Amino acid sequence: MGKIKSLNYLLNFSKKAKKLKKKLVLCHGNFDLIHFGHLNHFKKAKKLGDYLVVSITSDKFIKKGLDRPFFKQRQRLEFLSHLSMIDFVYLDDNTTAKNLISKLKPDFYVKGNDYKKFLNKKNTNLFLEKKEVEKYGGKFFLTNEESFSSSNLINQNILSNNLRNKIQNIKKKFSHEKILSVIENISKLKILIIGDTILDQYNFVAPLGKPSKENIIATLYDKKQLFAGGIFSSIDTISSFCNNVDFITTVGNDKLYFNYLVKKIPKNIKKYLIYKTESVTTRKIRYVEKNQFKIKKLFEVYRMKDDPINKKIEYKIDNYLKKNLRKYDIVLVHDYGHGLLTKKIIDTIQSKSKYLCVNAQLNAGNKGYNLITKYQKAKYYCLDIDEARMAVHDKNCIDKEVPNLLMEKLNAINLAVTTGSNGSISKSKNKPIFHMPSFSNVAVDTMGAGDAYYILSSPILYLTNSIELASFVGNLAGSLKIRIPGHQRRIDKKFFLENLNSYLKTEK
Repeated sequence: MGKIKSLNYLLNFSKKAKKLKKKLVLCHGNFDLIHFGHLNHFKKAKKLGDYLVVSITSDKFIKKGLDRPFFKQRQRLEFLSHLSMIDFVYLDDNTTAKNLISKLKPDFYVKGNDYKKFLNKKNTNLFLEKKEVEKYGGKFFLTNEESFSSSNLINQNILSNNLRNKIQNIKKKFSHEKILSVIENISKLKILIIGDTILDQYNFVAPLGKPSKENIIATLYDKKQLFAGGIFSSIDTISSFCNNVDFITTVGNDKLYFNYLVKKIPKNIKKYLIYKTESVTTRKIRYVEKNQFKIKKLFEVYRMKDDPINKKIEYKIDNYLKKNLRKYDIVLVHDYGHGLLTKKIIDTIQSKSKYLCVNAQLNAGNKGYNLITKYQKAKYYCLDIDEARMAVHDKNCIDKEVPNLLMEKLNAINLAVTTGSNGSISKSKNKPIFHMPSFSNVAVDTMGAGDAYYILSSPILYLTNSIELASFVGNLAGSLKIRIPGHQRRIDKKFFLENLNSYLKTEK
């Protein structure tokens, strides 16, 4: 394997080197795109000792943005092994080099000068790594080479000119630090989410072909996976950004699914109202062919009874809303058209909310009856392009004409229309239309992408009154969501910020 070594090999070599009074130097990073700055960094690091070990972070722990790492771990290891100043290369299967440092105990741990700004930030990876190397008497060293950004170089080559320009225009209005501050301020808000609960079930199958006597496709059943969808997907996401989230929803009388959903409530959510109806919990069963690159849905089966909720439950919800809506900074409506949001409840929400955001979806289950036009007093409307076209009763109008038509129909203040791989088109009253391109055209699974856009763009719009920044954040959230099969993981704050920071490094 040449210079590419295992941890056991490096530990044994380190012991021998120390006996011979030889100095071991460690550099660690992603080293995704090697540039001139890296070469100088390695040269200066090698001068500090006798042997230079370069460890790289494995692919699964790199959180630098969509489509990263640009080069896979095997390629990165191979490339580094051909640099003459490097003696050994190692693949580190951790988020930080702290564990490697504690075992290898290098005489010097070396980072580039672009990490200087993180030195005094406690509990960062760099702070913990520096503390670890100094614990046993090793030395931490910063090289002082000309700084280049791998993330910026990669973004310049893989992002479209349109997307790079939009990011630059947003950065002219909001600095990197300001954007991070806005996202941090989401935690100070008090948010209410109200909407339908959906159980999303994936039945994974392998196609067998056509039966000899039937005009159907036969499949081989593999396994099923159940997800808490509908309002629960959004609750899971926003609860990572804010601890002051309450929610209202309804479920069916099936005890097994009720218990499952209760267990899915994030631990930091203290107040919620779940009303049991006499019906079943809406369950959407997709038969899915899974391959290496994409979730392919073959067909779907609904288990539901979407009659309006009974008067008793309606009264309880309406009564709570009348007494408490003014306590919330933002009210987020997730209307999937499955019976929870009656006219009476909608009227109360519209008359009592301080800042109302609405997402009303069309799906096979509501047969096109769930138009967003039943809401007329929201501060922010969010929907997809087909839902918007149906709302304005014009299926042929081009995308960029839709927001103006719908703004007029709703007398809206702010509106966002998601357009799939084309990104989103947004508009605020008396301002021009803003188009935000998509961050990625590669989709593993599109389910929940619109919800992700909506749930994070809403508080951003509330805090900044900037439809541009809200669209930027929403598009990134949606682009991250389409990389996740089903709801296998949430878009938590840490995951989101890792990707956001990568894109904010983009220069012209």
